[in-house]
This record gives sequence, structure tokens and C-alpha cells, in this order.
Amino acid sequence: MLYVSSLPQVRDFAQQEAFRIDSSSLIPFIEKELLHIDLLNSFVPQMQNTSLVFQGGTALRLCYGAPRYSEDLDFSVGSDFYQAEKLNSLINENLIKQCNGEVSLKQPKDSIWNRNDVSNQTKVAKWFVKYDLNPNQRDIPLQKIKLEAASIGAHTSLTKNAICHYPQFFKEFPDLKIHVESCDEIMADKLLSFSASIYTRWRDLWDMNWMIEKSDITPATFPLLEYKILDYKTDSQEYKSNLENTIKNIPEFINSNEFLQEMKKMLPVETVETTLLDPNYRLKMISSGCKDIISGLKDELKEADCVVIATDVDPSGEGELLAWEALEKCGWRGPTKRMYFADEAPASVQKAFRERKTLPSMDKDGDYVKAVVRERWDLASMQFTRAATLVARKKGFRTVVRQGRLKSVMVKLTGDQLKAYNEYVRKPFYEARFKDENGNIFARKTDDPEDIRFDSPDQVDLSQLHDSAVVEDSRGKKHTAPGKLLDLAGLSAILAKQGFKPANVLKTYQEMYENQIVSYPRTEDKEVTPEQFGELLPLVDKIASVVGVDTSLLSHRAARKTHVKEGGAHGANRPGINVPESLAELENGYEKIGSAIYSVLAKNYLAMLAEDYEYELIKGHVRDFPEYVGQTQIPIKPGFKAIFDSDSSSTEKSEGEEAENACEFGKVASPYVHEGANKRPQKPTMKWLTKKLEKYNVGTGATRTSTLAEITANEERALMKENKGALTMTKCGEVSYALLANCQIASPEVTEKLFESMNEVGRFSRKPSDVINTVTDMVVHDMKAMQDNIGALDGMKLGDGNAIVIGKCPKCGKDLYATKNQFRCAGVHFKKTGEKDGKAVFAQDGTCDFSIYRFVGPKDKPKKLTDKNGREIAEKGKTSLIKGIKKKSGDGTYDAYLTLNRETWSLDMQFPEFKGKKHKG
Repeated sequence: MLYVSSLPQVRDFAQQEAFRIDSSSLIPFIEKELLHIDLLNSFVPQMQNTSLVFQGGTALRLCYGAPRYSEDLDFSVGSDFYQAEKLNSLINENLIKQCNGEVSLKQPKDSIWNRNDVSNQTKVAKWFVKYDLNPNQRDIPLQKIKLEAASIGAHTSLTKNAICHYPQFFKEFPDLKIHVESCDEIMADKLLSFSASIYTRWRDLWDMNWMIEKSDITPATFPLLEYKILDYKTDSQEYKSNLENTIKNIPEFINSNEFLQEMKKMLPVETVETTLLDPNYRLKMISSGCKDIISGLKDELKEADCVVIATDVDPSGEGELLAWEALEKCGWRGPTKRMYFADEAPASVQKAFRERKTLPSMDKDGDYVKAVVRERWDLASMQFTRAATLVARKKGFRTVVRQGRLKSVMVKLTGDQLKAYNEYVRKPFYEARFKDENGNIFARKTDDPEDIRFDSPDQVDLSQLHDSAVVEDSRGKKHTAPGKLLDLAGLSAILAKQGFKPANVLKTYQEMYENQIVSYPRTEDKEVTPEQFGELLPLVDKIASVVGVDTSLLSHRAARKTHVKEGGAHGANRPGINVPESLAELENGYEKIGSAIYSVLAKNYLAMLAEDYEYELIKGHVRDFPEYVGQTQIPIKPGFKAIFDSDSSSTEKSEGEEAENACEFGKVASPYVHEGANKRPQKPTMKWLTKKLEKYNVGTGATRTSTLAEITANEERALMKENKGALTMTKCGEVSYALLANCQIASPEVTEKLFESMNEVGRFSRKPSDVINTVTDMVVHDMKAMQDNIGALDGMKLGDGNAIVIGKCPKCGKDLYATKNQFRCAGVHFKKTGEKDGKAVFAQDGTCDFSIYRFVGPKDKPKKLTDKNGREIAEKGKTSLIKGIKKKSGDGTYDAYLTLNRETWSLDMQFPEFKGKKHKG
């Protein structure tokens, strides 16, 4: 018998139920769930003695009571796959024929049942059942359910009764017993698919967390996972590698907007609000996988005499924070020691083992205390983003305007420099100078250059000057030592010129570090220790061969005091102990960016082993006019410059900067009118910004690189654009910069002082509360400054023009804005996802997608809805009568009401009842 008595009732009930729980997006899911019952009942009772086993998300919903709605029906059949062919006749006989044409079935291709197929490939039979829920309305699409049966068998089979989630709909519910996989096996299936899939399976992430929360998972999951790897012929090593990467990214997945948006489609609003919209729940999701780890750690600690912390040695103290919090959770009160190691090379680890240092208690470990202060300050500083975003929204700008200790400083420095660069006005000046036949220039030196400069060349009097001999005053040898070793930000800035993005440099460098090809990335050291220097010394000839450096240039193999010092931790960024055979080998493993990273890093390090650059400095004057002086530098030995010059590679010449001459003095110098100009400010680049941040000691090289990668990511809320090293502002960046005037969060001096205060906390020379409390004063100050700066947004063409709030969104309850062309929810945001035909492609990236075009009628002569109409839609779901809507053809007009369709969240027209004149007979 059929338990769904009328298909039209399915849609009516689904709509009523969705509106009752304020979750209109669930209408199609509720419909499917009601239809699942008859579909399952059409074949499951007759397949009880077969190997057909229910699996997947719908099995969790119907057999285990999961809150997430599901769509399709997935079954495992096993080696006797051809049993599933019975489903064709069972569904036809028990469902299709009884529904009088309102249900149709698309069966698998006949070839799937070919018993002569000995290919040993996995077979999947697919059925599509289509339901016509509104036979009288052909414009409404059919409801479709997919049913799959796979030839891979289940390893567990439990008998469960189907759960009735809607007793108010079913007058009678079938006693439907279903063979279903255990939660352990469903978990194994989802672990495999989530880690191996080429796209992110958000629903699997939710399901796995739900099963863990319900404590339905046992250690049996892991051998089942091994079986699944064999069943699906998955490469075990590749899967484990994928799983490791997946685990690393779980916090990012859980906190992503994509996860939230996907799950909002499949969960009731109440569930979303009490789970995904609760930061504590998301944090619990991230930490829920740690239960077994903490439990295991507690057991291990019972027999421990001493604990050794071996986390990363990070300048921020984060390594101590992570370790101490775990130990505190386990109640550890025994002796604790610390291993400090530069990298993961065997020699470094062995040294760290030998030189373990005893730590005091947690609250007396300076690195831990410093890290806690930084963590709490950063958490409280999230208010700066909220303040900037709310101020910008008053002017109709809807994108989140991110702020932070480093982000805001970067934006302010870059914005100031762009402003100075763009507002530059060239002001030429003219003065008398001498030039010899080799191009050397002789000029006067004065306290105030304006005393000898003129606005016009005609004003320069050369009549008192004449050709005169050049007199050499002095000649002496000079030398310059190699420049400093690069940090990750400096390396990234150099590579940006070659088109490599900061995010890719950071990612690839990390991958190369994990294979010991390069050193630890997140270091703040500018030198290497004697041990680190000695470790690489036997490898320098091989490194030089890889990057094409002549080993005869590496003649200064003694440690330089400027580059090799005691007391460092990880040491400066440098090549690792695993030297590749060639750059081509690196390209095969890490593409061109890998060879580019290694080439720059290796040459920078090898330059330290070359001799100093030597040159001759010659000074002289014009004999008859001795006030005109000049100098020239004659290279003698290129030294390290023949390999790499980190100073010149890390800086860029300003526009109009005069080139240095490198020729001997000539015999005679002649007077001429020299044209110069005021110096144009440097155009902001990654190299320039890196130098500025170094000056104020703001962030480590790795932090600068990762932050720059974050704020230049190709998305709507990006603050800056980076193109081959050059930096410009996005629209969001321009808004941020305008609001940051006089804000302390954007001051490099304030940030430098804040970092030093945190270090003082770590040295116990300042109270933690003194530093944490500074965020309150800073937020109060900057909120007022942002309010004062709001007028700077008036001249900008912001996305929504002069948008105003007219009410609350009928879909989610957030503010509803009236913009120039739309009524749009505050939760609507868009993210650039790519390009097509040269045009940007955007996708919805917000917490709500409600927006309505505020024009009705033909495109060439539309009628614009008023703000009052928008308020009516938000509050009542229906406008007052809209009069004078033009017809698509002809010159006539008509009147209509606009009603909100809460299924499609669009507007429908409702025409007033016709009241014609009575016919007089």
C-alpha cells in the first residue's frame, strides 16, 4: 500500500512545515523525506534476504535520527551485485503503477547488468524517480530522487526501524525494517570520501561531527577504514597524505562561509542558530576530535616522571601556549622541560635532546604568559573590524572592512604612500654644474640647495664659468661586506617581481621545509649560529652547482661576524641539509616557484661565502672653480655581487633617481645647465612595504608574508591588489584607508610599542593586565576617529550608493537596505570566483541571499518601487497597490499588488478584483 495518500498534499505539507520552523530552504528536502518512505517501502521488505544495505546521509537521517536533511538513497549490494536488478520490477510494481502516472522511473542502462563483464570494476546502478507534485501546474519542476546501488559490499549490517519524523502527516506509518551500516562504517565511508574527494564535501564534515557528538563511534571505525581503502582501490599512502592535509585544514573548513552556507540549506534555522552560528559550537567541533588525544595523553602522563615540550620555537610563544594548555587540561603538575631546536634535522633534534632546559610552572614561563596576552589582545581587537564595517555600512558599503595589528598598519602605510605618489607634482629646477668627458658630474654643496637653484634655465648664468681641468684630491680602496640574509617577506618581495604570489611562496616554502630542502620558515633570526653555519659548510659546493654559482667565488669560508652569531633559535632563512640534484628536480616536485625560491635563497646564502665587494673611491674638483666637487667609484673586485646582492635586490630606485657613474675622471670639465626635479615618492611595492615594516620591527618575515597574502587574496573583501610586486588599493582597501586616519590601530609606532610591551610581559617587567587593557582605550579612541572620518566616504562610488535601512529582512531578520537598484539584505555578499570571457564572475558569499530588483514592468520603461514599498514587502509580504505599471506592448498601463513568494523569495503579481459597470438591459 502507499503511505503518501496524495502527492499535492506533500508539497502543501512541506511548505507549511518549513514555514512553521522558519526554514523555507528545507521545502524540497521535506518533500523528499516524505516521498522516501513509499519509495523504500516499495522494495526494502522484499529484499530482506539479500545483501542490500542502506548507507550514507539519508541512512543517518532515517535510521539514526540525524538532524541534517538528505536527498538521495544510497545502498551497498556487494559481490552479488545483480540482486539489485530486482529493484526495477519492485519499484514499478509497488510504486509506479499505483500512482496513476504521477510518478515515473528512469532505470539504469541495461549494460550494467551484463553478467559476462569480468573487468572487476566497481559497478553503480542508478535509478531516478520523478514525482509530479502539482499535475495542474506544468511550470513547477518535478521532484526527483536518485537511488544508487554499488557493487562494493558492506562490512556491517544492523536492522533498524525507519524513523517517522512527521507523524502529523502520516495517518499510518509502515513498520519498515531496513538493513543499515553501523555508524562506525558510515564514519569510515565519510572519512574516505571527505579526504579523497577533489571538492569539499561539507555535509560529510557535519555528519562526522554529529556522529562523534552522539558517541556512536568506536575504535572499530579504523579497521573499517582500512577495508574501505582496499575496497575502493585507493592508494594507501596517498590517502594518508590527503588525510593529514585534511586534518590540518579542518579549522579553516569549519570556520569557512562555504560550510555555513551549504549547511543552512539542509538544517532547520533553530539548529543553525544553536550550532553553526554559535562560535563556541564551532570551537567545540574543532576540538571534539581531540577527546581521544587528551584521554590518551592523560593515560601516558600517569607513568611519566617528566614532560618535555617540543613544539615549535616561535617568537610569539605560541608553541608554549599550545603545550601548556594541553598539559593543564590533563592536570599535569610534575616537572616540565623544554627542547629548543632550530629545525627538524637529526643533528638539531639530537642537540635539543641533550640540552633540555627545565621550565618553571606554567604561569612563570615567560613565553607562555606573553602568548596568552597576545592571544587575548588579538581576540579583543576583533572589535576594530566590526567598528569599521558598521561605519562603512552607514554609507552603503556592505563588505566587511577588516582591521588588525598588522593589516591596518599595512593599509595605512601603503595608502599614505599611494597618496603621496599620485599627488606628486614635478617641480623642475636648474643650476650650474660641470661635466667631464667621461660623464662625471661636479656640483656645489650648500646648506640650502635653493640658494643655487632657479625656476628657469634662462636664469642660470654660465657667463662667469669656463672649461677647466679636473683635479684629483684623493684615491682610496674601499670594500663592502655582503648584505644580510633574507627573511621570508624579503624573499617573497623579490619573487613577486617574477609573478609569484605571496600565498604561493608561503605554501611552497612550507612544503620544501617539510622535506628539509629549506630551513624553518617562521623565524625572526637575521643570522645563523656557528653550528648551523658548520652544518651547511660541507654542502656549499653542491648547493652552488645546483644554482649555477662558480665555486671559485666562494673563497671566504670563515664565519663572518656580521652573519654568524651565537644565541639564535631557528637561524635565518637558508637552504636545508637536503640538497636537490638540480633546479629541474625542484621544478618537477614544486613547479617553477620551487626552483625560484631555492635559487634566490641559495644565492643569498652563498654570497656570504664570497669576498667583499672592492672599489676605488676617487674624489676631485674643478681647478678654477674648486667649489664644484665630484666623486666616482671604480669597481676592483665584484666579490659577492657576482653572486647576489641582497641590498640592491631588496630595494628599488625611485623614479628620476640619477644613475651613479663608474668611470675615471676626465681631463677637462665643462659648465652646463643641469635640470633636476623634486624627488617623486617611491611607488609602493612589496619590497618597499617590507622595508617599512622592518624599520618598525612589526611582525616576522613569515607573518608579514602571510598577512599580505591574506589581504591581497582575490576576493571581494581584499584590501590590496598585488601585481608583480606593485601594490594598489581595492575598493575595500580605499574604504579602510579612509577610515583609518588618526587611528591608533594603524600606527606603526603604536604597534611597535605594543609588541615591545608584550615582550616585557614575557620578561615579567610588565603586568599582563596592563597590556590587555590597552585594547579598550584604543578601541574607544579609534571608534570615535572612524566616526569622524565617515565624511571621507562621501566622494567614493560605493557599491550601494546612499543605501538606507528600511526594515528587517523577511528571510533572516538582518537589516534590509534600499539601494539604487535593489532591496537587499545586510547578509548578502559576493566573492569573485574567476573570470569568463574576460569578465569577472562572482558567487554569493554571505549569510543570506535575499535581494529583490526594485523595478517592475518592461526593461525599457520600468516603474521603480519606493522605499515604502520595500518596507511593506519586509513587514507584510505585500505592497499597497502599485499604479501605472506600463504594458510590454502598447501604451496602456495596469495596476497590481506585489506579494512575496516565500518559497522562491521573489515577487509575484496579484491583480485587483475587476469591478466593471453593470450592463443595463
